[in-house]
Formats: sequence, structure tokens, C-alpha cells
Amino acid sequence: MFVDQFHQSGGGELPDLTQMVFNLHDFMVRNWVQIFGNLIAIKIVFGQAKKRSVKFQEYLQRLSLVLPLFGKLLITWVLARFTRILATLVATGTYLLEALDFAAIASSGNSVFHEATMKIKEDMADGITLAESLRNTGIFPNEYIQMIQIGEESRSLAKRLIQLADDYEAKVDVLVESVNSNMIAITMIFFGVVMGGLILAMSPIISKIGGI
Repeated sequence: MFVDQFHQSGGGELPDLTQMVFNLHDFMVRNWVQIFGNLIAIKIVFGQAKKRSVKFQEYLQRLSLVLPLFGKLLITWVLARFTRILATLVATGTYLLEALDFAAIASSGNSVFHEATMKIKEDMADGITLAESLRNTGIFPNEYIQMIQIGEESRSLAKRLIQLADDYEAKVDVLVESVNSNMIAITMIFFGVVMGGLILAMSPIISKIGGI
């Protein structure tokens, strides 16, 4: 309707941005059934692939660790859980290899860390220290490994684990607040850009029609 009035008023060709908005609108109106159906099909295929393919699950879990904003939060959360469980069990006198089994099962649900924990257990069974076993996985931070090494050398592993758990739980709280703040900012910027784009796209038509 607005486009017809724009042409009738002698407005000539629509600006590129305005034409793009109307083309997108027309496309959505003509193809909404196919678009909706495709989205449902993608969701079903994705869900089935995630359910049936172990490799696909592992790929998604590895991908989750490198996602902007959320990757660092997830890694820190897993480390906090892993360390808290390990610290609690070691402090109560549980044998370290047994404690690692519980930490692997209960801490994360992430196959990357589960496999790493099993590798740590295998290395320790071969006589390698916990700190060196952590280093061999390639996924534990250097400062984390250094604290474990100090604990092993000073025979205060349980104390160091408790300190690490406290530190990483505090980091999780900070990162959660940071992610929330960033998501709010990103959402506001997104809607600002969308609304600003729509205003710019519609302003030539509105101004022309208003002047009739």
C-alpha cells in the first residue's frame, strides 16, 4: 500500500535499503510455510544427529568450549565443579585415582573433560604425578597446574584443591555477571540497529506520502 502511494506521488524508484526491506517482506509472506517447515526439519535432524551420533555429540561439546562469551564460562564452571569434587574427596581420605573417577562422572557431562580425566588417571597409574598428568591433557590452565604441583610437592594437595575450587567458583560468578551484561548490551545494539534500519528504510516513503 505504501509503495503504491509512493509511486503514485511521483516518488520514482525506491532507495536500495527501502527496496530490500520490502523484498524481504514479500519473500517472507510468500514462503512462510516453507521457511517454518524447514526450521522444524532442521530442528528434528539436529536432534536426531545429536542423539544417535557420538562423534557429533563430541564435536558439539568441543565447539561449546570455544564459543564467544560462553566458552570461557563453561570451561571455568567445569573446572570449578571438577576441583570441588576432587578436593572434597581427597580431603576425606579418598584415594586419588578413585576420586578422579567420581570427578569425571559428576563434574561436567562434557566428553572433552571426561576423556581428559580418564587420561589423567591412566598417567597416574603409570607413576606420573597429578600435575604432569594435567599438563599432558593440554586443557588445564598453567596456573591451575602450578597450584597442583605446589600441593603435591608440599604434601598439601587437599588444601590447594580447596583453594582452587574457591577461586574458580568465584570466577564463575564474575563470568556469569559479565555474560549477562554483554548479552543485554548485544541485545540492545541489535534491536537498535534493526529499528534504526527500518526507520531509515521507511523514511523516504513516509516523508513523500506525508507531503501529498
